[in-house]
Amino acid sequence: MRGLQDEQFKEYYTQLLQLDWTGYDVWAVGGIVSDWDTYDIDLVVFGERDEERIYSLFEQVKTIGPFSPFWTTDERAVNLDRTSRKPTLIHVGYQTPAYPNKLRFRTFKFPMTKQYLRMKQGLYHGAPIQLIQKGSRIYF
Repeated sequence: MRGLQDEQFKEYYTQLLQLDWTGYDVWAVGGIVSDWDTYDIDLVVFGERDEERIYSLFEQVKTIGPFSPFWTTDERAVNLDRTSRKPTLIHVGYQTPAYPNKLRFRTFKFPMTKQYLRMKQGLYHGAPIQLIQKGSRIYF
């Protein structure tokens, strides 16, 4: 896939909208909003820390397509200076096979190693795009 106008992305997004995102904001970040091909769709989800609901949404999201979602309350996750190499620590919740049936919470350092490597090549992530606001579609 390459960008939000990619037909395959649009199909996944249409299905993503069928889920009950009431009270949650969903942002596209990473390769899908950048000017390069990507095989996954990174999502940042903001909203109430309801671990069961978030886990359920993430389970459903992963059946739709190659989504890689994480949850946080830290708005810096979508407001980082994408050209800065200065580390920013953000606490997130995500799924991993090592923690079946629940979210794992930990602090990640942004930019990540793969982002540093891209920066060295002159590649920078595009600006995050909000797809869903409080459960309602706002993109397309």
